[in-house]
Amino acid sequence: AYTLPPWLFTTATAIAAITYAPLTIDLLPTPCQPIAFVMGAALLIVAATPYYRTEATALHNIGGWLAAACATAAVAITHPCTLAAWALYIPFRHAECRTFVAECICTATLTIAIAINLLK
Repeated sequence: AYTLPPWLFTTATAIAAITYAPLTIDLLPTPCQPIAFVMGAALLIVAATPYYRTEATALHNIGGWLAAACATAAVAITHPCTLAAWALYIPFRHAECRTFVAECICTATLTIAIAINLLK
């Protein structure tokens, strides 16, 4: 967020929430669809707190962790083999950029799962 203006971070994250939530609802079996709603709401929480090194740190982190957990759960339920991509995280687990790497892997695995679902 600190590399982008706050309005751009908020806009991009809100668009991601609005785009990924319905696609994830379609991806998941009916009993698991609330996971997608929680993920979308969590991403909107992240969008609402672009500066995470402020008093909004807890809110930003809770939203981020909740969104990541929901996205990973959706992938684990529908296409668990794609979770093997998390092996790419191992070299970065102690790096300063580890959170960014985790966000990228989480987004990539969800995108792959959604793409596989759309191509069926």
